[in-house]
Amino acid sequence: MAAPRCGARLAALPWPWLWLWLWLALAGADELFVLVTPAEPRAGDNVTLTPTELGPLRQVDWYRGEGAPDGGSRILSFFPGQSRPQRDGARSTGRERGRADGTLVLLRARPGDSGLYRVALQLLPQGSRRGQVRLLVRDAEGTEPPPAWAPPAAPQYLGWVVAAVLVGALLAGALGTAVLYRRLRRAEPATRAMGKLDPQVSGRSDKQHIYEVMESPLDSPLPGGNTNPCGPPDPPVELPPELRYMELLSCAESVYEQIQR
Repeated sequence: MAAPRCGARLAALPWPWLWLWLWLALAGADELFVLVTPAEPRAGDNVTLTPTELGPLRQVDWYRGEGAPDGGSRILSFFPGQSRPQRDGARSTGRERGRADGTLVLLRARPGDSGLYRVALQLLPQGSRRGQVRLLVRDAEGTEPPPAWAPPAAPQYLGWVVAAVLVGALLAGALGTAVLYRRLRRAEPATRAMGKLDPQVSGRSDKQHIYEVMESPLDSPLPGGNTNPCGPPDPPVELPPELRYMELLSCAESVYEQIQR
């Protein structure tokens, strides 16, 4: 009784909706299920991605990335049952291997290998199938892989800020010291020249009196033995007769010499 009811429901659908339902059903039939082994891989494990419900294969292409499969996201291509070698793509790490059943083997998986994996199969004699699976590789401790970029922790960020401030202060201090040293070196020759031109400073204080000791004329003896310049002159000394004669004789000789000249 269930079959007639289902057929009646399908017959009641409008033709456009019926074609859409059939197309989605066929598309779902082409989508492959990919089995991940082990189910929760960790860093260092050998991980296998195996497509199920396959027929004879002619070519297998594996891709990694969120965008549409193309040459830039291809990991490798291999050809089961043929003598053609495996061809590595742009996303190959050298740790991927292909098997005849379409399986992708990822050796020594790493957290960076996490992401979306897609497979495209070409069947014999014709036809194609596609599938995809998201792989999450945890590290050895079982935590999820870190994002591509994460902001640094608060203590680490604060440490970098303090270090930058200290380095800036040291550089500013060194620059200021160098500028001051150069200015002092330039001013040193002028200071020396000014020191040579300045007179020597006397050790005498400015408050001390500067004077010269001079002898008083009252204390100095005058010719003739008179020490008092204001008093009367001394009387002439009476010479003896011999001295008078000698004085007259010397005067006569001097007069005679002048006459002869």
